[in-house]
Amino acid sequence: MQNNNFEKFLARNQAAEALVFYHNKLTDPKYCKTYFPPSPGETQSQYNRRPKISVPITSSIIDRIVNILSSQYVVSVDNQDAQEKLDFLTEKLSLQEFFRDVLVNTLVSGSNLTVLRIGDQTPIAENWDGTYVLLDYIDIGVLGYEYTIQDGIIIPVLDSSIKEEDIRTVLIDDIMFDGLEHNLGFTPAVVFNSVDKFASGKYSKPFPMRFKDLVIEYNHTLSQMSKKTKILQNVWKTNLSVDNPEQPIRLDPDTINFLGPDGVLEQVRSELSLSEEIKLLEILEHHIAKASQVPAEIAGLRDAGKLPSGIALKIIFQPLVEIINRLRPLYYGVIESVAEKLIRMQYLVEGKKSPAQLNITVKGNQNLFPEDSQEQIDRIILLKREGLIDEQTAKLLLEPILNTYLTEKGN
Repeated sequence: MQNNNFEKFLARNQAAEALVFYHNKLTDPKYCKTYFPPSPGETQSQYNRRPKISVPITSSIIDRIVNILSSQYVVSVDNQDAQEKLDFLTEKLSLQEFFRDVLVNTLVSGSNLTVLRIGDQTPIAENWDGTYVLLDYIDIGVLGYEYTIQDGIIIPVLDSSIKEEDIRTVLIDDIMFDGLEHNLGFTPAVVFNSVDKFASGKYSKPFPMRFKDLVIEYNHTLSQMSKKTKILQNVWKTNLSVDNPEQPIRLDPDTINFLGPDGVLEQVRSELSLSEEIKLLEILEHHIAKASQVPAEIAGLRDAGKLPSGIALKIIFQPLVEIINRLRPLYYGVIESVAEKLIRMQYLVEGKKSPAQLNITVKGNQNLFPEDSQEQIDRIILLKREGLIDEQTAKLLLEPILNTYLTEKGN
């Protein structure tokens, strides 16, 4: 049990840390010294002057994955009346945006708990941080959630500093919700766990933990480069032999110093080379892309320029295809489960009995590769040459690719 509590505590800490990366708070004073520690012998004044650069790498990576999965999908029901209720709820509860948040929360913190309740005219859907879900209960069909109240605010239990008597545990099952009988006949909550898990398999890992150390090193290297260009180059010397205590020399870039008739102020000239840092950034970009399975070109790490086409393009995008294919059935399964429960709750709100069977399907765009126009054109030409399509069909297929009309309208 003690080891189980340690794993739970570790999962919560990593989830809190993942939020720091997702919201790009690395240079926030609260976290700055943790991720950009002072150099040996560095004074507070020197530390404050040193640039701390924080590129929003994590949010870019997660946004790319989320954009692929949460756009261009359609949720349908095999019952017309139920479909109308789903369409109504989709608009009323902004379900497209809601389900997007489900995926973001899951990737960032490792787990998301969608909680459903009966409202006045519609059900109420909320996303809770699944990091604090007591996964121990899931095997017996019960979801648990710990929280405490401090200064009138409900907060999750993050560590063992909270007294046992101050902790409340919410239990949700197919009969009860936090001690109240709901009579829904199903558990009004759905857990969505991320693809990465701890060694025990009991708790999910936040996705940013894959590349956390690499992101820190990347930003640290950028900061060091900035230090070289902005600080080390602003070194000045003077041949003034006697200092004027009433007018000390300041070496800030925007300060004009009076040195007297014989004084000379010169900038120290030095050769600045960033080649080693640039090489390190390229290596880090490669490994961040590899760990996240998101190509550097679309994660904002590298200028896309002219991407290769054909086989080379598919090789670059293959890791992204793999992570999307792992997430898609899990994510779509959560959408189907939440949608079904919302529909049944809407029937209850309206005082009606829901259909015994509801078959809900989610269909999305399966093609993740940017289309290679030349490859498409070559394929159409080959089909025409082999006699598999006629000239008219070939022209119709080429029109959207070339963005022009090759046939007469109406023909």
